[in-house]
Amino acid sequence: MRILEVKGLKKYFPVKIGLNKTAYVKAIDNIDFFVNEKETLGLVGESGSGKSTTGMAILRLLEPTSGEILFNGKNITKIKQREMQKHRKDMQIVFQDPFASLNPRWKIGKTIGEALEIHKIAKGKDKQRRIDELLDIVGLPSESKNRFPHEFSGGQRQRIGIARALAVNPKFIVCDEPVSALDVSVQAQIINLLNDLKEEFGLSYLFIAHDLGVVRQICDRLAVMYLGKIVEIASTEDIFLKPKHPYTKALLSAVPVADPLAKREEIILSGEMPNPISPPTGCGFRTRCHMATDLCVDSRPNLEQIDNDHQVACHYSDKIGGRKNVEIFAAQTT
Repeated sequence: MRILEVKGLKKYFPVKIGLNKTAYVKAIDNIDFFVNEKETLGLVGESGSGKSTTGMAILRLLEPTSGEILFNGKNITKIKQREMQKHRKDMQIVFQDPFASLNPRWKIGKTIGEALEIHKIAKGKDKQRRIDELLDIVGLPSESKNRFPHEFSGGQRQRIGIARALAVNPKFIVCDEPVSALDVSVQAQIINLLNDLKEEFGLSYLFIAHDLGVVRQICDRLAVMYLGKIVEIASTEDIFLKPKHPYTKALLSAVPVADPLAKREEIILSGEMPNPISPPTGCGFRTRCHMATDLCVDSRPNLEQIDNDHQVACHYSDKIGGRKNVEIFAAQTT
């Protein structure tokens, strides 16, 4: 069963050009995807591709320009904020920066307990008992509630952010690059924690990241995003072993392999991501793609299913082979 379904979602930001002209940054440009119950969908791509904006728009922390967001079958796109607050119990977020997302003037107990009061879940001794329980769940001592954010390490602060998200017993959590600011050893701890919480509480995640080594460890399916559009969606294994979009294949070729003697296909993308104010005609990736032809200039490829649950937006996906040395890579990331 699908817990979240996104249809034709767009988010455009107005930008003044000169005195009287307004252009629009197309941060999200007509995307469709879904998340099943108890599933982790990874959303990957370069910085500026629209990943974090997508997560914010789904939770309506940013209001979408158009499109539909169905949560548990209900369209929450246009409902009023008072009604939306009821759904916020089931939809939470873990932010990228574990320090900036915490109020430096508040002790941790107040930070975690705020949601319990707003949603009238617990107060008084019951609230304190719930705060202690949440801290224990994320691996922190109950005394932590009497300390300020600056007294914790980055990994501990992210555990606090996770505890805050869990406070209202959500069903779905947006994880917005939750380990990108952490050391590698701490990243592994947080990933293991998120996996354990998913199993224990039956959670669903939208896991936003740019590190493909991380998403391999936690995601059931992956959606690859480029210039505000999703260009490929498939199971994690299919994405890693049988990529069908040249951008996906380029991202995978950049992932380091531990074996220095391994010969791998190396794809170096030329240039920078185009300006989202004036994206290229046709395929948005054509300006950096070695396979681009006149068809790519004239026609924008749609996201189409090519095999089972594998979808790709490329005119020449049938000409893209699997990755070389996949056995070496699979062994390294398993």
